[in-house]
Amino acid sequence: MVSIIPQNLRQALGAHPSAPLVVVGGGKTGMDTILAALDQDPNRKISLINGRGTNFLNRTKYIPTGLNRWTKGELVSRLFRDLALNFDGDNENHTISHFRKVHSTDPAGQNGVFLYGLQSEKEHAEINAGLSATLDDYLEDVTDGPNGPVMLLRSGTKTPVEAGTIFVNCTGSFFRGAQMAEAVPLLSPHRTLIGINARDGFHFLTSVAAFFMTHLFYRGELLSKGFYRLDHEALFRQNRNAWVGASAAQAYLNQVIAVQTLPLALLDRCGLDLDRWYPFPRRMAGLLKMKASATQDKAHCCAALDRVADRFGIRCEPVE
Repeated sequence: MVSIIPQNLRQALGAHPSAPLVVVGGGKTGMDTILAALDQDPNRKISLINGRGTNFLNRTKYIPTGLNRWTKGELVSRLFRDLALNFDGDNENHTISHFRKVHSTDPAGQNGVFLYGLQSEKEHAEINAGLSATLDDYLEDVTDGPNGPVMLLRSGTKTPVEAGTIFVNCTGSFFRGAQMAEAVPLLSPHRTLIGINARDGFHFLTSVAAFFMTHLFYRGELLSKGFYRLDHEALFRQNRNAWVGASAAQAYLNQVIAVQTLPLALLDRCGLDLDRWYPFPRRMAGLLKMKASATQDKAHCCAALDRVADRFGIRCEPVE
């Protein structure tokens, strides 16, 4: 067998043009690996070891192209509001199920994970059509059997594989070390430094956190406004689905407060805002909706985040 990482995929496919391919991991990297292999050879035998299965945000719906940006789709901020309001601090599995049925590319499936990956409906169809087999299990090892290589799966199943099969490791890389990262404070004790990190995070994307925290810090608006901080790594390690619900609630809560706090001209310069994909009139309509429901939405998000702090014993509290 041949064991590789995704970076070596094209070289391995070229060196072994007729070898079957086993993609280990059903996340975004696994999906991109399958698409790349199909592009190189549509007839190659490809199998997927899918774990619990990953849900993907429907890019066809939320990032439409051409004139559809005026008439179809929905602002991504409205998606975050929907996720945030569906999560109450206890019902993370319901939240994932709701996302799958309403917002994903595979609403009829049983995928159990969501990590904010995007996929188009076309990509989803191409992957399903190109796969020879999908195993809803986890790979433990590949060993030599009396008749050739054998996959050992976490369920205890042993599955023979063809000699020369290429295995590509596309398993997750988030927070996989033995130890958690050092806890760096979001704001230093003397209020002179801000820390952009996952242990005391302002947003699950450090890029978004850096944009908003920097502007809020220099304007003296970071403290006592109701913004929430969250130990993303500690929660992710305990319960990934609870992390999805909490990170969505935190992201939407902090966005609403930022909209109430920062000038519109500044907010419009944030190139990280996926709502900018849509024309300005649609963004303004979404902004008015956000402001109209801000009071009750913030109360719900705060209650959900406080419940997460109680359940998991992690830092999840207002920035004060």
